[in-house]
Amino acid sequence: MKDLFKITFSLLLFIQVSCNSDPDPQQECIDHFLTEHGMSEYRGERIPCGMTYLVLYEIYNSSYAILHNDCGDLLPQLLIDCNGNELCIYLTEEGCFEMVQNSERIGIIGVGI
Repeated sequence: MKDLFKITFSLLLFIQVSCNSDPDPQQECIDHFLTEHGMSEYRGERIPCGMTYLVLYEIYNSSYAILHNDCGDLLPQLLIDCNGNELCIYLTEEGCFEMVQNSERIGIIGVGI
């Protein structure tokens, strides 16, 4: 009986670990952006004027983020995508504005600390 319990427990533990070990690529991307820019995860709180925040976008199964600051003189900056490829520096660059217009806005992912 103890052996059956050990086998069942081991099997359940293996299934639990296996199910939790598959990384979520979008969450890994978000975590990378937050770490890279020293930001905390956005949890729906009001963003005060002048605080920098990140908005996640998707296009062609690729994610990227735009750095925003609504009250400062910061022009929205396009960051690298999740694969580390630099897309544009500013939205005013040729082709960048159109890319953002054709992308799906996922939402705010991070705020300045």
